[in-house]
Formats: sequence, structure tokens, C-alpha cells
Amino acid sequence: MYVPLEPGMPAERVNSILRQSGAAIVIDEDFAADGPDDFRPVDVHPQQAAYVVFTSGTTGEPKGVIGTHAAVGAYADDHLDHVVTPAAARLGRPLRIAHAWSFAFDAAWQPLVALLGGHAVHVVDEHTQQIDPALTDKDLDALVDSNPTVFSARPF
Repeated sequence: MYVPLEPGMPAERVNSILRQSGAAIVIDEDFAADGPDDFRPVDVHPQQAAYVVFTSGTTGEPKGVIGTHAAVGAYADDHLDHVVTPAAARLGRPLRIAHAWSFAFDAAWQPLVALLGGHAVHVVDEHTQQIDPALTDKDLDALVDSNPTVFSARPF
């Protein structure tokens, strides 16, 4: 199960998320550089949790929201079929999509789905996100802007 954390999160929030999720391994830069190289995929039940995203919580304590493997697969299939593939067909070539969301955001998977269709996804760092014209220099096809109530795709 994947539990996304952001480097800038307050230690109290990180500790709460780790405690609630029961995370046994934290994958950070050190782990990625020195971690085990014997990774083996495992079979999982479709209803098993794939990820837990923690919201702010109305009480101040983060609240976990679970996404199952079945749900992520269905979301990915639908997004490929109804968003990514039609956009690529209109352009007549693979897409180049900017991922400018926090990976701890519950919809962070949406831009990543393009990878399953053979498209390119460019992760845009926080500084560049604040300088909108710099994004066009990357010759990308779309930037998906979001806030908690609005989603819109803006082609360049």
C-alpha cells in the first residue's frame, strides 16, 4: 500500500500519518539510493488497498481515504479511454503532459495514467509551477490545473 508524504509536511502530521497507516517502510532519497534491489511484485486482491491519501481532517488530525486496486484500475482505464487516448488521436501523436500536483493529492494519479498509454509525463517542480510561462518552454501539450473544487485542462 502506498501512502504519499510531502517533504515539507510538518513532523507532527508525518508522525500521525505513519502511526495511522502502520507504514513499515519510508521510501526517501536515502532508501532509493541504498535500498534493496530484490524487488518482486506480488499478487493482490482487487479490493485490497492500493493507497491511502490523508486529508486535513476537520479535527486537525489527518484522516485516511483508501483507494483500492480495483478502483485505481477502473479510474485509469476510464481516463485512458475518455481523456488521454482521444486527446492523442486529435493531435496525431503521443502526448507530453505536465504533472504539477502534489503526489499527496488524491487525484495525483490522473496525469500519470498517460504513462500507461505510452505518453510522456513531465513532473513539474514546485518553483516552476509558480512561474507559468516556464511551463510552455517544455513544449508540453497540457497542464492540468486544480484546486479542491475545480479541474480544467488547458492546452498550450
